[in-house]
Amino acid sequence: MVFADSWLALRAEADRRARAAVLDKQLAMHLRRRLAGGQTLLNLIDLGTGSGANGVYLAPRLPGPQHWHLFDHDAALLARATTRVASAADEAGRTPIVSSRCGDLADRVGEGFHGMDLVTASALIDLVGDRWLRLLADQLAAAGAALLVTLSVDGGWRFLDAGGRPVSDPDDDKVCALFNAHQRRDKGPEGALGAAAAPNLVRHLQTLGLVVMTAPSPWRLALDRADDRALALALLQGWLDAAIEQSPGEAEGIRRWGGRRRAWMEVGSGGIEVGHVDVLALPATRSDD
Repeated sequence: MVFADSWLALRAEADRRARAAVLDKQLAMHLRRRLAGGQTLLNLIDLGTGSGANGVYLAPRLPGPQHWHLFDHDAALLARATTRVASAADEAGRTPIVSSRCGDLADRVGEGFHGMDLVTASALIDLVGDRWLRLLADQLAAAGAALLVTLSVDGGWRFLDAGGRPVSDPDDDKVCALFNAHQRRDKGPEGALGAAAAPNLVRHLQTLGLVVMTAPSPWRLALDRADDRALALALLQGWLDAAIEQSPGEAEGIRRWGGRRRAWMEVGSGGIEVGHVDVLALPATRSDD
């Protein structure tokens, strides 16, 4: 999958607000204990780096010194991400070492994570299949690394009034179900798990004995904020396109639903909540965990 810079920029602020800070703090504690045990440098690999937002977000929330290993299949995005992450700093203000590599994610996960303290990815695992997730969990456990996977869709979204109460439409559930079915269509050699990805990953990690924590990380978009409304309207168009592609015979009704929802959103009151979940896994075999 290739994502445009414009889409990554549009979602960046919503991503930042949504992330589950409680898991960031647990991860930071774990990594501090590793440094206290004698390590002098933390090695952190970001899979599917994209714009570099994940590293930019995490670097100041984690101890250091840090060496970020960025990996993506889009060379142009990766070059810009490398510059962004190199301009970040750890919680003590030290700039990280940054290296990057362009290639196929399946090949990279197959190589394993020996020497890595953290494997992380954002808005990625709902685009892959279960075999990839099993391999990720196996390689993570073998390396004794921590894992932080953020902003994976959970399959739910809601329209809310200004007071946070649901504003229902008779066709909301149908369109949501069609969109979620479309999410599971082929996006690679294995297809994609969509909302099932995070629960499947948690199950694989727990089977291997890792300590797993999850926390909700929903987008909460306020329609009276211009940037949020622009993202909400882009989401609506994406939901419409996917639902129609999934069920062409229902296109007319889906478009009518979209028209009602667009008119409601353009009033600029209320908001949309889009469900995501963050997953943290820590190795259970180390005495510091």
